[in-house]
Amino acid sequence: MRVSGEPQTRAPAGVSTRGPQRMSRARAIAIRVLDVARPTRRAAERVARAVGRVKVRLGLKHVLAVVADALLMELRGRSAVLVVRETGTGRVYSWRAGRSSTAGAEAVRLQYPNALEAECYLAAPDAAAWSAVRATERAWDVIAFGANGAPSPSVSPVVAAAVAANLQASNQVVALRVARLGDWEGRLFLIDTKVSWNRSAGLAAARDLVTEVDAALDNVYLLHRLRVRSAAHERIRIARELHDGMIQSVMGVQIQLHALSARLAARSHPMAADLVRLATVLRDEALSLREMMQGMQPAELDPERLVDTIAATVKRFQHETGITARFICNVDRVPLPPRTCRELSHVALEALVNVRKHSGASQVKVTLTLEGPVCVLSIDDNGEGFGFNGLLSQDDAAYEHVGPRVMRDRVRLIGGTIRIVSSQRRGTDPSGAHLTISIPLASGYAVAG
Repeated sequence: MRVSGEPQTRAPAGVSTRGPQRMSRARAIAIRVLDVARPTRRAAERVARAVGRVKVRLGLKHVLAVVADALLMELRGRSAVLVVRETGTGRVYSWRAGRSSTAGAEAVRLQYPNALEAECYLAAPDAAAWSAVRATERAWDVIAFGANGAPSPSVSPVVAAAVAANLQASNQVVALRVARLGDWEGRLFLIDTKVSWNRSAGLAAARDLVTEVDAALDNVYLLHRLRVRSAAHERIRIARELHDGMIQSVMGVQIQLHALSARLAARSHPMAADLVRLATVLRDEALSLREMMQGMQPAELDPERLVDTIAATVKRFQHETGITARFICNVDRVPLPPRTCRELSHVALEALVNVRKHSGASQVKVTLTLEGPVCVLSIDDNGEGFGFNGLLSQDDAAYEHVGPRVMRDRVRLIGGTIRIVSSQRRGTDPSGAHLTISIPLASGYAVAG
């Protein structure tokens, strides 16, 4: 626009007027890049100072609260979720934390994702960092980079949407790969952050900030593993003391009561019957203590020992209860990770406990087989069933609030499914229950290390 009265200047012939415009645009871009870089350096220094104040002796929650608060404050995020999978055992843990410096802060929570959630969180391992921003009600726009900084197509909008739904993200999710080689791998998710105008630069800045907290995140995992192992050793000690002390004493009193009732049977039938009843109560309590002791065993079981462990459980069940029990297996080793093997042995024990306490059965059969890519554990008894006739899937049983809830929870946590067939007694028709537990060998938890 030319102001009236001013002479109009023209560029000399042969000189382009686009050069200064291009230079000004390049300068503007450079300034904006520096505007990202300078705050990132300052933010990294602030995060480093915050992490330097971490007091490991105050425990896992303190460490994670400080780390999450420092990152979320710099990136203006709502909450952070750290998901970790142990390399050796395949166990998956997650911790969620909010900004402790804000009112109504979200407390640090330890969670145990199920197999589907774990697969979702740890999908696209080739992507070192990715960011998803809600584009529409159901669609998410994703950018992702590999370890070398090159764009990565491995994170699809479908995966990003599933992660956002699980994390209850409203507008944005930033995912950063964290790991300790040989020990654990995981993702740090920053939820509803407000990154810079340039998402790529903002994602790079977030990665730079996370490098400042690598050691603290490693401490979070190491503290958790130390506590888990300490708790396991303590459970083993208590179980050993129960077996050598209380259980032996209770069983001894129960045997003496049976012997005394036999001597008194000829003199006083009512007194002998009372003694038999007391002896039965003591026996049941001793069995309950023994089952509790077995449940306190370590959280891991080698795949080579799974078959022998279930076989010993079935044999001991028959010896202690008098119920005829058989174990059938067509393999010597089940290719499942130690944690899944332990959970599967607990499922077998829980099923037998239910048979003893509730079914009134005189026979039970336990079967462990491999059917293609699936491990199948079946328990059949001739008892009273579950109070219904027919077949229920895992979801149906949960909806109807029938069947063994503890077993359903255990099976769900290791990525399996449970099917219940129940037959109640009608006239001369046989009754009983049939449980089928299926564990896919290729699920998130069922990948043997």
